[in-house]
Amino acid sequence: MKYTRGISFIEVIIASAIIVLIITGVISAYSLWISEHQVSAERVKNAILLEEGLEAVRSIRDKDWSALADLSITDTHYLTFSTTTSEWQTTTEPEWIDGVYKRWFEVDDVSRDNDDRITESGGSNDPGTKQITVYAAWNDRTGTTTTMVSAYFTNLFEN
Repeated sequence: MKYTRGISFIEVIIASAIIVLIITGVISAYSLWISEHQVSAERVKNAILLEEGLEAVRSIRDKDWSALADLSITDTHYLTFSTTTSEWQTTTEPEWIDGVYKRWFEVDDVSRDNDDRITESGGSNDPGTKQITVYAAWNDRTGTTTTMVSAYFTNLFEN
């Protein structure tokens, strides 16, 4: 029997192919992880902006119900924080947050049935309740992503 020493050319090619496949897999997994991490961070920030939007509208409601109740239900409203008065205010001018996110809200009338339950159709208008829907949007690699959150606000302090 004749024994050969060393590595054959075919063994070198197979080992190199396996190493290339492993490296490619690791790089692809890392790239996907980075991409998903960025999207996840955008979603978290977006959720925070939505919650802040609801809190800002709640602050406006707490200060003066009519400032909220008198807003047009057909218009888009934006929020701005006044540093001079340290209060949230509504505006008609869109504001970009961190140059990436856009946030706005809409006001809708609320109807109640004879049992004083909120109803989608019929019933009578409740001037002491408004439905507020806050939207936030940002551009990502697939296009514009828009999310929203909605809540009912009442004239809690009767002001």
